[in-house]
Amino acid sequence: MNEITLTINGKQVRGKAGNTVLEVCQANGIDVPTLCHLDGLSDVGACRMCVVEIEKERRPVPSCTYPARDGLVVQTDTEKLEKYRRQILELIFTEHNHFCMFCEKSGDCELQQLGYRYQMDHVRYPYTFPSLSVDSLNKYIAIDHNRCILCGRCIRACSEIAAAHTLDFSQRGWKTEVSADLNQSLGESSCLNCGACVQACPTGAIFNKINLYKGLTDDCEQLKTVCPGCGVGCELNVLIRDNNLVRVDAPSLTGSRSALCRMGRFELLEQTMPRITSPLVRGKKGELEECSLDSAAQRISRGLSEAKDSFAGMASSKLPSETLSLFNRFISEVIGSDSIDTPDGASYRIISEGISKFAGNGKGLDIECPIEEILEADCILVIGADPETTNPVVSTLTRRAVSQGKAKLIVINSARDVFPLWTDLWLRPRAGSEG
Repeated sequence: MNEITLTINGKQVRGKAGNTVLEVCQANGIDVPTLCHLDGLSDVGACRMCVVEIEKERRPVPSCTYPARDGLVVQTDTEKLEKYRRQILELIFTEHNHFCMFCEKSGDCELQQLGYRYQMDHVRYPYTFPSLSVDSLNKYIAIDHNRCILCGRCIRACSEIAAAHTLDFSQRGWKTEVSADLNQSLGESSCLNCGACVQACPTGAIFNKINLYKGLTDDCEQLKTVCPGCGVGCELNVLIRDNNLVRVDAPSLTGSRSALCRMGRFELLEQTMPRITSPLVRGKKGELEECSLDSAAQRISRGLSEAKDSFAGMASSKLPSETLSLFNRFISEVIGSDSIDTPDGASYRIISEGISKFAGNGKGLDIECPIEEILEADCILVIGADPETTNPVVSTLTRRAVSQGKAKLIVINSARDVFPLWTDLWLRPRAGSEG
């Protein structure tokens, strides 16, 4: 990629051809305030906070959408720009009902941080105090229109990250608001509960109902881990406070692994019931009773020894590959049994045999293919599977590939079309003959 040279605030800086002025500024450590911009999403220039002055331009322009080019002369911090940005903030604060003392996002809010930055202790315009609704019918996500600044980040995350296209703007002018499926409640809409909109929202307008008021980002310890919800192995950024799980986010909204699903983002937060801290065994009366670890280990060993000649191992196919590999070794090497399977193992073998014959490679499904390559596929074939139920992130990447116009989608399923809005061809064979 060709390198270009710009002059920003009197200093020469380098950038890459095809970048925007904002991207060049960020790459060179030049701070430009933003609200509607978020790495990983397309830029629309909605908030006007990132405006800059460019030589030979008649008025300030949004740097997030202005293409950088060689020789450009840019100013990012003039007195005129500071007054302009403060005025934009004043209009945003007066348009809706932003009361920080009651907001769950207070302390983590980008709008609030900009208010402090520009010393917004008062505004010059009258507050409109509109009567706006709160949509809380969804199990995990709520939308408070009082706090919305109409930046559109949630809408772009819904379409570009989740490829769900549930959220969009409805109505016009001062009545404009974010809505789901043309003014359906979020709980009755096509929302997949992936939570990309929650992570993208710069204010408290779209929030996670499960972790309300449990802790600010600065109050929490942040750790990287892998989601245990299925075998995909999505990377998670988890926030922990006082040894309790507070929030789960994707590490970034950029790249092919930017999507999470309801299992990783929300269902992990629901698992707060008391954990089993000691082994439980079935007593003489049929009730579970606590026992020591040694006693439990002896009972397990005795049971395995007695059942050695008639032992079979069954593991969930949702488990990570490493866990399944260890389980396989334990059953085959320690127990000495060859009877190892998953609940859907029979279907897997039928489909694998069919693909092996079709592809002529003799490998079946034993092909190394990272799920990121779904986004580069020309054709996606879904056989007897429902990835939205079992592996939602795979379903998300499939929708993204199709919505970007890169791939054709063929579904072979005897029960139903698992991608009804996206499928190019649905083949419905007799049940059990998909392979």
